Amino acid sequence: MKLSLQLITIISLLLWPLILFFSVMLFDSPSSSQNWNTIIVALLINLYPIMLAFTFWILEWDFFKINPKYFFFSTIIICFSGIAGIGYFKLFKNLILTVPPVGYALIKDKVYYNGEVLTADSASFSIIDSETNDLAKDRSAVYFQGSLLKGADPKSFLPIKNSNLYFKDKNHVFYKTNIVENADPNTFTPIYFNQDKTSYFRDKNHIFLLGKEIPSVEASSFQLIDNHYFKDQNGVYYDGHKLNRANKDTFSAITNQEGWAKDSSTIYCHGNLIYEGSTKEFILLERNYAKDLNKVYYIKDCRTLMELKDANLSKFKSYLYHPSTQSDATDGVHFWLLGKLLEKKAP
Repeated sequence: MKLSLQLITIISLLLWPLILFFSVMLFDSPSSSQNWNTIIVALLINLYPIMLAFTFWILEWDFFKINPKYFFFSTIIICFSGIAGIGYFKLFKNLILTVPPVGYALIKDKVYYNGEVLTADSASFSIIDSETNDLAKDRSAVYFQGSLLKGADPKSFLPIKNSNLYFKDKNHVFYKTNIVENADPNTFTPIYFNQDKTSYFRDKNHIFLLGKEIPSVEASSFQLIDNHYFKDQNGVYYDGHKLNRANKDTFSAITNQEGWAKDSSTIYCHGNLIYEGSTKEFILLERNYAKDLNKVYYIKDCRTLMELKDANLSKFKSYLYHPSTQSDATDGVHFWLLGKLLEKKAP
C-alpha cells in the first residue's frame, strides 16, 4: 500500500504544474475573479499535493527516503509559492477590497485599473468615458487603459466624437497613447463613407490612418471610394498605400464584393493587382472563382489568379461545397475543390 501511495503521489506531483497553470481558466469570465466560490475551488484544486504530503506525515511513512515532516513542509512552501506566482493572493486581496477585475475603480483612496494599483491622484480622479471605461484623468494627467498619455492636458482633454481611439486637447491629437504628429486638434474629424464610420480621419491639411499621417496625399482632393480605397488628384490608394497602376479617373469599387475594385484595365483584391485586361468582361463567381471571355480562374489568397485549363468556359459554375461530389465547382464534366481539379469526373 505504501508503494502504491508513493507512485500515485509522484504522478500527482508531476501533473501539479500543469494543473496550476490551467486552473487560471476558471477565471476566464470577468466576474469569476470576484466570486469566492471560484477562488476557493481553484485553491483546493491547487493545494492537493499538501493533502498527499500530510497523509505521509500522519502515517509516518517516508516518501522515497524523504522524511515525511520535511516532505510535508517542503510541499507547503512549493504550493504556496506557485499559487502566489500565478496571482491567487492578489485575487484574494482584490476580492476583500471589492476591486473589480476590469476597468478603473477608486477604493479607499487608491486608484485601480484591471485590478492593479494605478499611480494617480485619488482626490481629483475621475472617469472620462464611462461607456468604454478606457479614459480617466486626475488634476495633472490623463490615462488611457491604465497608461499615461504623455503631454495631455486634463483640463481641455476630451474624446473625439465617434472614435474610441482618438482624443484631443487644446494642443494635440492622440491616437491611443501617442501624439498624432502634424494633426490640428481644432479641425481633426472622422471621415465617413455612406454614413458609416471608417478608419480614416482628417484635419484641414492632412489625412490620417491608424494615428499616422498618410504622406503625399492631397487632402483637398481626397475622396473615399469605399472603406479602404480612396483617391486624390495624384492617384489611387488602398489603406494608405498608392496603387501605381490604377487609373484614378475610371477607378471604382466592385459592388457587393468587399475589398474588390477596378478601373478600365486592372482589377484589385484588397489592394493587390490581380487581373489585367478588359475589366468589363471579368466576372467574379462564388467560392473564389472568376472568369472572363476566354478563361476560368481560381483566386488564391487574394493575390494570384490560377487558370483552370480544363474548364469549359460556357458551362462552368461554382457553388457551396457539395458532399456527394466533394467539390465546389464543375463544368458538367470535371469537378474542382478550392481550385484543384479532382480526379473524379461527372457521369
